[in-house]
Amino acid sequence: MEKRVQFVVEAFKARYGERPFIKRTETLELIPLLLQGDKVERMIAACQAGQAPLRVVVYEVEAFAEAHAIVTNGALPDAWKQDVGRLVGTIVYLAGYVADDDVPDGKEDLQKTPKYFHCAAKFHKMI
Repeated sequence: MEKRVQFVVEAFKARYGERPFIKRTETLELIPLLLQGDKVERMIAACQAGQAPLRVVVYEVEAFAEAHAIVTNGALPDAWKQDVGRLVGTIVYLAGYVADDDVPDGKEDLQKTPKYFHCAAKFHKMI
């Protein structure tokens, strides 16, 4: 698992630069959670179904954020949520998926039940 985590870290850095998020201990604990079991396959299946891959792990990410005191005053920092989106995007990017355009139809409304994440990008297979 350690090599897979490092692969995701390096891919994140290649796409988004040396953001402080990717160096945090919490992030290095979050990545294995996102990679365990069949989550990656389920994220890819979500992309193929026209859904946001974050949908697959949103509840676990929110529970993780609560357990690691990232939630403050009943909210998650927007920058953290965006970086989590980038992290999930990096994981599916490694499988050949890129984000849809940043327009309302390119995002999925997650607000029906998750506590902190309101919308997430959808992805499509690169041609």
